[in-house]
Amino acid sequence: TLYYVTGSNYNRLFEYMKEPSLYVFFRVLVPGAMAYVAINQPEKREEVIRWFKELLDYYLQNTDKPEVFDSNLAGMIMNELIYIEARELLPDIEALYNTGLVDLFPCGDYDEVETEINYPVSRLSDYTLLDIYERYKLVGS
Repeated sequence: TLYYVTGSNYNRLFEYMKEPSLYVFFRVLVPGAMAYVAINQPEKREEVIRWFKELLDYYLQNTDKPEVFDSNLAGMIMNELIYIEARELLPDIEALYNTGLVDLFPCGDYDEVETEINYPVSRLSDYTLLDIYERYKLVGS
């Protein structure tokens, strides 16, 4: 839903990700929406990669501020970067992991993330866009 209502207002999504003290499980929806953009609009992949790079840089600069940086969120963002095979961001991902603050539960340590990005298993079906009728069918099953 966030993917559909946001359009191309990625700056607004970025500002939302920077707001302090937000509930992590609301915030995690934004990187998922950005992953949808990269997968379903490949012509915007570069823009999405830049968005994620800025986000990782921002979190790296704020690891000492728990109202901004959240270890769980950082770990969940890694899942989205795996899905979009963000090889360009491996140095940034590694830098964030090197802080020792990324939650390992969502997708493991840096070596596991690097392997998943470099040797992907097809996961694109998880990001297939569904119309409202298809969504309701899935919810009802």
